Amino acid sequence: MQLEASSYQPILSRYDRPTTFFYCDPPYVGIKAYQHNFDDEQFEQLAIALRRLKGRFLLSINDCDQARRWFAAWPCREISFVYTSTRRVRPFRELIFSNYTLPSQPAALTPDLPEKGHEEPASIAAHTYVA
Repeated sequence: MQLEASSYQPILSRYDRPTTFFYCDPPYVGIKAYQHNFDDEQFEQLAIALRRLKGRFLLSINDCDQARRWFAAWPCREISFVYTSTRRVRPFRELIFSNYTLPSQPAALTPDLPEKGHEEPASIAAHTYVA
């Protein structure tokens, strides 16, 4: 396994093979909170690049009409989770797109909490989500 955080174009072209899995986490649509934000054309270019892949991908993005339109070529799963890494805990929704069949029941991604009467952990995962 190799993990890299970089612009998607060189990563996709360098590593694309039928046995490669790509997790794509582009900037949220319409939110200018990142060092590198995407405009509409960049999202459209990402969708074109994903259509050409030999490998598999999973893409997560905020739930909005534009994302649903750009990535409509693939099945979509809506997920809900809670951000707990900010001062104010708030629910949030994302869309998951993939070019392969996702399991019908995703595994729980929440940590096991101690039984009642035992010491609670100081904190749990930065965010957890359920389908």
